[in-house]
Amino acid sequence: MSRNIILCMAMSLDGFIADKKGNINWISYYENRDIDLVNEKFLNQVDTAIMGRKTYEKIYSQIALEEWGLNEIKCYVATKKHLIENKQVEFINDNTIEFIRHLKSENGKDIWVVGGAEFAQNLISEGLIDEFHITIVPIVLGEGIELFKDNINKTKLHLDNCGVYDELILLQYSKS
Repeated sequence: MSRNIILCMAMSLDGFIADKKGNINWISYYENRDIDLVNEKFLNQVDTAIMGRKTYEKIYSQIALEEWGLNEIKCYVATKKHLIENKQVEFINDNTIEFIRHLKSENGKDIWVVGGAEFAQNLISEGLIDEFHITIVPIVLGEGIELFKDNINKTKLHLDNCGVYDELILLQYSKS
């Protein structure tokens, strides 16, 4: 049985996952206990997280891996740069797509794609994302880093769940 790869991210109402400087701190303005419980349940569903380098650097510098629950699961960072080794993460420098395909075929819980946009778009284009869990945050950024770009492959999805948590909306889709 293969593991699901789940893209789980927050997005502004106008489709951005970060502001124009790449900051994600605006997400924390809308913290909510109910969505925190949903996120806890999600973290119990995964045992692996994978992200791009820019996302890793933002999380590491702005928030801390522990606040995202990333300290308790295996964490990989896809990067072309050679970064300083870190006991919390393993860096993937070559054949990221093949590495992820292999990871998906191994035994374990689901795999969380944390971000960022370019990394997620590559995985979507390769058909590797099985589920999309997108939290819509009620803020209009006006500009920033888009989750979905023009050159992304068409992917038909099925709505699995939709929840409203105060001002936040969680949409959960899977491939049809």
